[in-house]
Amino acid sequence: MLPFANGFMPGLILFAILIGWSTSEVAANANAEPTAPAGLEFFRLSKAPVTRIKKGGMIALQASVRNSGKVPAVGQLVGRLAGQSGEEDRRQIELAPGEEKEFDLHIRISPKTNTSPISVIVTLNAIENGREVMLKKGDEPVTETLTLQFDEEPISTAIALPIEPFDGAYWRWPPTEPYASYELVLASRIDLGLTRRCILLDSEPLPLSSVDWKGVETFIVGKRETLMDAASVTALQAFLQRGGHVLVLLDEIDTSMVRPLLVYDQQCETMETVELNHLVMKINSPTELPLKDRTIDSDQPMRMKRVLQQGGRVTHSIDGWPAAISMKVGDGELIIATLESKAWLAPRKTQSSDQMSQSAFTAPLWEGTISSSLNSTRLTEPYDAVEATYPLQLIGSPVVSRQWVGSILIGFCALLIAAGVGTAFAGDLRRIGWIAPAVAMASTAPLILAATWKRSDIPSMVSELQFAQFWPNGGGLIRSKSAVYLSESRSMDLVSHTDGFAVPSENIESGVRSLIAKDFESWQLSNADWPPGTWRYQSEVALSDGSYLAKAKLTDKGMVLEFPQGLPSSPEDVVVNFNPGSPSLANWIEPNRSILVNGDLPADGNRWTTSSIVSDEQGRRATVYNNLFLASETRRSPTPRTVFCWTGLWPQSPTWNSPLERRGASLVAIPLEMAVPDVGANVYIPYPLIRVEPQEENPAVSTIFNFRTGRWAGETSLDTEADLSFVLPPEAVPLAASSIQLDWDIVAPRRKVRLIWSIKDSPIEIVELNSPSIPWKGTIDDPRILNDLRDGRLDLRISVTNADGVDSNSQSSFISWQIKHLRLSVNGQTLPRNNLVQTGVK
Repeated sequence: MLPFANGFMPGLILFAILIGWSTSEVAANANAEPTAPAGLEFFRLSKAPVTRIKKGGMIALQASVRNSGKVPAVGQLVGRLAGQSGEEDRRQIELAPGEEKEFDLHIRISPKTNTSPISVIVTLNAIENGREVMLKKGDEPVTETLTLQFDEEPISTAIALPIEPFDGAYWRWPPTEPYASYELVLASRIDLGLTRRCILLDSEPLPLSSVDWKGVETFIVGKRETLMDAASVTALQAFLQRGGHVLVLLDEIDTSMVRPLLVYDQQCETMETVELNHLVMKINSPTELPLKDRTIDSDQPMRMKRVLQQGGRVTHSIDGWPAAISMKVGDGELIIATLESKAWLAPRKTQSSDQMSQSAFTAPLWEGTISSSLNSTRLTEPYDAVEATYPLQLIGSPVVSRQWVGSILIGFCALLIAAGVGTAFAGDLRRIGWIAPAVAMASTAPLILAATWKRSDIPSMVSELQFAQFWPNGGGLIRSKSAVYLSESRSMDLVSHTDGFAVPSENIESGVRSLIAKDFESWQLSNADWPPGTWRYQSEVALSDGSYLAKAKLTDKGMVLEFPQGLPSSPEDVVVNFNPGSPSLANWIEPNRSILVNGDLPADGNRWTTSSIVSDEQGRRATVYNNLFLASETRRSPTPRTVFCWTGLWPQSPTWNSPLERRGASLVAIPLEMAVPDVGANVYIPYPLIRVEPQEENPAVSTIFNFRTGRWAGETSLDTEADLSFVLPPEAVPLAASSIQLDWDIVAPRRKVRLIWSIKDSPIEIVELNSPSIPWKGTIDDPRILNDLRDGRLDLRISVTNADGVDSNSQSSFISWQIKHLRLSVNGQTLPRNNLVQTGVK
């Protein structure tokens, strides 16, 4: 027994040790972090071509990932800026076996970032069994890093042009012609002090995300394939609507391809293509150039498409045919060049020492207006300048309504009067001494009960101020400035199913804020520890479908406008902005359906509603309107031909997946489309529909009127003689005017003020005012002046001179004067636009 025991015990101990080791290994493996699939590889990270590196902007990255395994792989790309803690951007990915794919990843740069260069760190995590696993190579995580410098170039230009032809040997004859389209781009940039750096989009499709286009000011297209792709055209439409500049080289592109970029009242059609060896350029510019500087002679013929256009401004012309057309599309500008690119070039005589600022060509002087327009900084959008105090004002406990308090007070007064009359008829007025306090106590009881019922802790809520802007060609944009109140910290996600992004407040320090993009249109902003209290965030989403247009027509009462169907709620506090600088309120004709604009209700100052009693909500809306329409040289004016109104919140905006009380309103911008009246119709054109422009024969900059903002200048003490044109909407032209109503508000002490019909042959003085201080109103019925308005343009001259004579040193020369407004309204009858229509109008 003993030998057996001596042999059995060591074996038993060894068996127990093996079982324990095996069990501990299984337990260790169970607790160990699972390894990622070996087939998922992250092998390249690059900056997207259109992105710009600047504070507060977004970096667009392209990450290349492959799956060399035999099963599908799911993962997440995680990007962050080195030194920018608490915030990361994620992109979910999914790859089939053997698939290689490039994914977009957007990383926000904090406005507080001061270090340059900046480092972008991107890692790839795999998803296995619902768990996120970091890919590792050995003991190190698989990471790609980019070091980027802030962009110093103020203007970014993207180009899509045909492939540059191969240069032949220098001894070959004739020599290879320069690539004129590309040279024109370089020359226009270098002439304005910029560099040769451009974003080349010749060999790849245009970016589709609205975020990618934020870093581009100008896009130049001379490649047919670019405008043959529907997605690219849609992206260009949104780029134009948001204030971008697009130059189309029509000698390389068929005119039909440009039509999708135009709005409803614009046209451009090719009549013929000609070749010119000699041309004289006519320029619509305040600067007059000598004939020799506008004359071009060339041995090689220069191609030009002769086009007919509508809705644009011809900036350059040859023999009456447009050589360059500028068209306003939304907040942007579309420039169409019909003349071959080489005609816009001249040899450069001097070169910079910097190679990035060198070009073999320069643009002639007469081309300067196009270069300056293309290479100008995009002004701030008016919506971005609106102060975001509106959402904060909505956070709090509800209060008793004004209507309830007013009803109680009216009831109290009625009871008190009835009690007084009753005691007077009873002949014993002593009772009023106790009746009045009793009535007062009875009246206060409902107020106390209502206040008690309303009083409660502030609920967790989100309040939003939305800006919903729609494009004439369909689609639009919803931007939100929002505030959240939480009674305690919580985990929640801001979820969106539309292309866009969200930016949380810089003051949030708790948790890690992750912007997770699932695909092109689905994303969410997540944080496991949103802080308690009040904090802000902003969001932006693009709407690719849906069309909202306000239909308008001219009548003998003014412009009647009908709202589109499908708004979240009935439109309120409507403001019509037909031309810059003259927003107008409207009278309702049919409730929640149609309105009338007749110029009786100008919108300005504190007047932004037609209600006689202004509620707290309307007061907040008036503040937003004031900020939106405030004239400024650093931002764009609100889009013309637009109807602004207030509605409920749009459901397409991002929403929180947590039970939050939702408050707020949406300011909606709807494009306006005006129909052409019937021939012979009597129409009344109120002043908000009449635009003030420079005169065609004298397009000089005015010192008393800002044509961009549509506003009159402030006070001045200088004598002035200004020529202005008052232009009717093209839908009403030609017009047989029957009368013109004038409303002129000018304060000019010790000044002689004259308004003159400024025809060259026989100018007519309409009115002369001496030291005017109150508005002057009058009617023009002179047939000569009315006939001049037939083509929709009336040229007037404003003359303000010293009333004491010509002595500029007199005391009155130091007294300031100011024009508050000069408004023209027109009555008339529409005429046929061609000789094929006969009417009784004379």
